[in-house]
Amino acid sequence: MKKTGLIIIAVLSFIFTDGYTQEPGDDLAGYMETASANNPGLKATFNKYMAALEKIPQAGSLPDPQATFGYLIKPMELLGGSQIADIQLMQMFPWFGTLKASKDEAAMMAKAKYEAFNAAKAELFYKVKSGWYKLMKLDREITLVKENMELLVSLEQLVLTRIGAPVSEGSAQSGLQDVLRVRMEILEKENMLALLYDKRRTGEEEFNALLNRDLEAQVQISDSLVKQPLPFDRSAIVDSILNNSPVLEMMENETATYTLTELKAKKMGLPMLGIGLDYMVIKERTGNTSSMNGMDMFMPMVSLSVPIYRKKYSAMMNEAHLMHEAGQEQINELRNNLLVQYRHVVQDLDDSDRRIRLYEEQEVLARQATGLILTDYTNTGNSYEDVIRMHLRVLDYAFKHVEAIADYNTAVAKAELLTSSFKY
Repeated sequence: MKKTGLIIIAVLSFIFTDGYTQEPGDDLAGYMETASANNPGLKATFNKYMAALEKIPQAGSLPDPQATFGYLIKPMELLGGSQIADIQLMQMFPWFGTLKASKDEAAMMAKAKYEAFNAAKAELFYKVKSGWYKLMKLDREITLVKENMELLVSLEQLVLTRIGAPVSEGSAQSGLQDVLRVRMEILEKENMLALLYDKRRTGEEEFNALLNRDLEAQVQISDSLVKQPLPFDRSAIVDSILNNSPVLEMMENETATYTLTELKAKKMGLPMLGIGLDYMVIKERTGNTSSMNGMDMFMPMVSLSVPIYRKKYSAMMNEAHLMHEAGQEQINELRNNLLVQYRHVVQDLDDSDRRIRLYEEQEVLARQATGLILTDYTNTGNSYEDVIRMHLRVLDYAFKHVEAIADYNTAVAKAELLTSSFKY
């Protein structure tokens, strides 16, 4: 593939421009767009691809011409005069097809670098998405803890109200114990909330690092945490992985490069032809009656390099052949690993989906049970420990429900990574 064509492909698939003016939105799509334009690791991979493109014209160029100039301090007397200088120019030409093989090798390596760039871009998008879901999960957990604290404060007020009512001495003592218990739970939730805020700050800095922006910048997260749909049918995931994986494509291109390297080594072991010109500067000599006296001389030259030392060329060919075989084995291993990763993704999707349904139902039931127990406590003053315990179970199920949704969405992002099918 020609260098120009490769550049066009790169520009169409991904644009890196200093004149980027459109302001991305503060949503997942906007953050992915910002990361694709600003991430230094991705820029470095793209520049490596562009550098590989520059090797194509280098590989397809002829060797530099050789020019020599000699000046005779004492002119050499010839039949046609005295030679005072000699100028030679020689251009060597590799055997037919050598330059093309070298150029094709460089072009194939550039394609491998391009796929490496695509793989890095897919990996970046996966990190952005998984970081987004992590922050979304933390935000939801913070909200749940705050709601739970509000319920505990309301429960404390309820206990204080009961203590203030006309009751026996034993009941008052029991009510005071209930107040202390609920306050201990409030302190526990305050500590949990502080930890969640710390995790949120750390996750935010990690997210901003992916976007290559101020680590203290605020990350706006959507309020709703819902299951994300797979971008394709499950039955098509395997074919999509094997057909679209940029890592697999990169390795296949690298392996194909060794075939061209072997061909280039074979061509390099063939003779090189040189065509040149020898120009001799002749000074007119007094007393010479020759008709050619003082006439400069031109002499066409042809040279041939004979590569008689064959060991290095044979070694180069054997090296390329062995590297090609090694590449084929790596491709087979990578295919197997990709299929294993696919199996893990399917397992994670199924497991997360089951947990989403389970904890969603358990949370609903726990909230209903909490309401019934709280009503009983309000009327009779009994089952206070059950009220506290059920509050904790509501929070636990809500946390697990949120975590299951985040895990499901992360598994979807992993499927997009394996198939290089990210959309934003």
